[in-house]
Amino acid sequence: MLGNVRLLKSELDRQGIKSPIRKSLKGKPYGGSSFSRGALYWILKNPAYIGKISHKGKIYEGQHEGIIPLDVWERTQLKLKDQTVERKTQTKRRHMLQGLLFDNKDIPYGPSFTSRHGRQYCYYISRQFGKDVEHPNDIMARLPAHELEAAVEKAIRQEIKNLSNEDEGVILEHILQHHQTISTYDLIRTCIEKITIGFNQLTISIKATGFHKLVEEHLQLKIELSDKRFEVLVPFKVGKEKRGAIVIQPEGKKDVFDLPPSKLKKLVQGFIWRDEHFAGMALTDIALREKCSEAYVGTAIFKTFEIPLAA
Repeated sequence: MLGNVRLLKSELDRQGIKSPIRKSLKGKPYGGSSFSRGALYWILKNPAYIGKISHKGKIYEGQHEGIIPLDVWERTQLKLKDQTVERKTQTKRRHMLQGLLFDNKDIPYGPSFTSRHGRQYCYYISRQFGKDVEHPNDIMARLPAHELEAAVEKAIRQEIKNLSNEDEGVILEHILQHHQTISTYDLIRTCIEKITIGFNQLTISIKATGFHKLVEEHLQLKIELSDKRFEVLVPFKVGKEKRGAIVIQPEGKKDVFDLPPSKLKKLVQGFIWRDEHFAGMALTDIALREKCSEAYVGTAIFKTFEIPLAA
């Protein structure tokens, strides 16, 4: 028994075992590649082999019979979980947009961070910051890395079909279903040429060159090389946080779980305190118990009434 994915990949490579070769509806061959570790992880975690299906992170009963005993599959999941390396610091993902960010005058943004109370906060800062206070983009001189990277990742993953250069068929379906196997860092660094920060939108310049290699490495599929280039506009608005950072918020319908952690925490508190207050508990008593001001409790409760209006 090999016991881990690294050794399993080495053994498969030694024996020359590769993914099966198939043909798409257009007659294009795909498969026939060595298994990457990412692909092996996906296979080992796939509940289809025990007669179930996975959809949006949840597992449901399937309409087919399993080919692997349930206890074997469950032991495998425990072993995979035990072998997961817990990383306390970001590695590749940190500053994934470095060298790609510019304002509308082609002034670049560079990565930076600050530390407060034992936590590290990452930003992208304009190279013009502190040099020209009259610069029109000075109000957006410091952008929070997490919000910006999340907006860019969402935009690039929505363009997977364009990147694949596939119109239909099983290859496109497989790519659309499993593109999350491709790491965000690899996808962005391979397929994004430039990101321009405007006052109310991001302009993302995308190139398909190199995407075929990502698909072959992570999904074990062969697709044609494409030299397609296009731009994607991502609307957003900016707003100041308490510590002065700019927060990028996509326009359109909002998801409450897209809120920054501090605001989401306050919203959850507000719902709890609202129920307690309507049940007869005074705001003063809630504030005393939570060791905060009565005004804070009142504001948190008031914010909960805005959620139905924004939906």
